Amino acid sequence: MPAALLIPIALAAYYAVVWAVRGREPRSGAIVARYEPPAGVTAAAARFVRRGYSDGNSLAAVLVSMAVKGAISITPGAGEWVVASVAPRAGAPASQDALRRTSSQYPQLAPEEKRVFDLMFSWGDPVRFHGFEQQRASVLVSDIESSLREQYEKRIYIRNGAWIAGGIFGSFAALMVLAAQLPGQGTMFMSLWLFWFMLGLVTLAVLRLGQSLKDIARRRVSWKLAASTLISTPVIFAVPLLVAWFLAKQTSREFVGALLASLVLHAVAVPLLKRRSREGRELLDSLEGYRQYLASVDAEPLRQLNRPGSAAELMNSALAYAIALDVNERWGERLAGAFGAAAVAVG
Repeated sequence: MPAALLIPIALAAYYAVVWAVRGREPRSGAIVARYEPPAGVTAAAARFVRRGYSDGNSLAAVLVSMAVKGAISITPGAGEWVVASVAPRAGAPASQDALRRTSSQYPQLAPEEKRVFDLMFSWGDPVRFHGFEQQRASVLVSDIESSLREQYEKRIYIRNGAWIAGGIFGSFAALMVLAAQLPGQGTMFMSLWLFWFMLGLVTLAVLRLGQSLKDIARRRVSWKLAASTLISTPVIFAVPLLVAWFLAKQTSREFVGALLASLVLHAVAVPLLKRRSREGRELLDSLEGYRQYLASVDAEPLRQLNRPGSAAELMNSALAYAIALDVNERWGERLAGAFGAAAVAVG
């Protein structure tokens, strides 16, 4: 067997050991029904922790939560939802914009809710959502997910970045030792450029294609919307693959094959070695306990919300969590359905 091919084999074994030791999800603990959500975890955050992303249900949960906190009113009508700001409480801070209300006047709002408030009412006040008005909903969902990632990503996930970096630099050093022994002018430079340039491209391709396929599976985007990503991603490999072909012709096919195989292994290791932290697992278990409570509680008080024209006064905080945690309340389903296909902007 050519010595070059031992590099991706050793790299695959290395990542397999790292995954077995550091990459496995922590086991779930005992699920105990609880009557309140975990302290400090909003409804949208609960969905992000449970699902790993934000969607139309996240937006619906945020709007209900904002209504419960007295920042907005939501009025369902025939084919549309009217969302308007509510006068801030007495003694609230002044608005940061002389022409409209801003989130600074509503200190009771969570960070992601403040971002939605400011962005949504920059379009006007009130805002009317007509059926599946995807463009506005998508922008708001994207803002929610961005805010929640800033708050929770490092808390609930472990990426094992140091172990991935060890694999990258170890394989790079081994490949460069082999490259120094190969004939041909500029072999070392082309090998170095190809490794780092392709590493970035392959990682980006795996993440973009993976996200697009996940969005399609979750019905966050249609095939048509994802087509540009699915088509354009392979095209960007034309130039580096041409360099790889030239390098293989000039030096060794086994060496170039080992280099490309190593790059694929690195790109696959990034999502493979991402796992929940112990805190993330415990938070997930707590949310499942609260979800069990919501699923079993008497739903009669919330059934009034099924009537057309029911306003925000009838809402309570449990409805926001019922939407976020997929507990089937019909009025909540109607609201979430208005934004259900909302997509996070790709690219």
